[in-house]
Amino acid sequence: MATNKAIFERCTAKILEIERWLTRSPHYPLGNTHTPRYSEGASPPITEIASRRGLYFGKQIEEKQCMAINFQFMSVAAHSLIIVRDSRLVHSTQYPGFSIFDPNGKERLPINITDRSEDGSEKVINKELMEISPDSSINIGTDAINPGYCATFGIIFMCYYHRYKDYPNWLSGWKYVLGIFKTESTRWRGRVANIGIEVAADVLQEICKGSSVSENIEGILEVLCTACPDIITAMGSSSGGGINYSYKTDKYMQRLEALLKKQI
Repeated sequence: MATNKAIFERCTAKILEIERWLTRSPHYPLGNTHTPRYSEGASPPITEIASRRGLYFGKQIEEKQCMAINFQFMSVAAHSLIIVRDSRLVHSTQYPGFSIFDPNGKERLPINITDRSEDGSEKVINKELMEISPDSSINIGTDAINPGYCATFGIIFMCYYHRYKDYPNWLSGWKYVLGIFKTESTRWRGRVANIGIEVAADVLQEICKGSSVSENIEGILEVLCTACPDIITAMGSSSGGGINYSYKTDKYMQRLEALLKKQI
């Protein structure tokens, strides 16, 4: 049986292909080798990160769209995170409507985004901008178990968002998913791992099947919904907001229902 690392290496090109499909653009490189002002530990002001015109790190993102960022540092391996623009995400800064997903948690964003307080002093506001990130890292484990799943977690989030973004309470569903992901692994008992790592490993198995991108995304959602079967309940809604939703024509929910029946 192939190791997690071997599967990960085999899937690298397909991961980038899925990422491009979900974001409608290649990932955006930042860090020492591309944009020194975003080097590891840098403290850019919020005015550089976001604007009311929909520019994030200088790149345009449309409403309900994601952007993948690849931080490339000289001291550590590359790290991937996601920015989503969504007007329903409102935080206490003057730039509402976006959030950063980092599977390493709110405490470990590679840069320190700052804003000016009323007294004119600067304060770090990373946590305020990371509503969709876990409080602590879900991207854990040794290299043998987790060969580098940050981009995989990013794809999982984007697949979830792509599927559920028209639900008014999609964020509640995502927080439920993050709660499941933090649960201790049953597959690797006694080792540093969680359900999120299990899902990431299964997602890469799905990606390695060599299907089309749309089939890959459907398969990723199957993996996610099997591990987190109460997403709809967590959202407190059976229909999307602002769309003509029909359960009978929703292929993802039909496949989920079939999966759940098999488990009974």
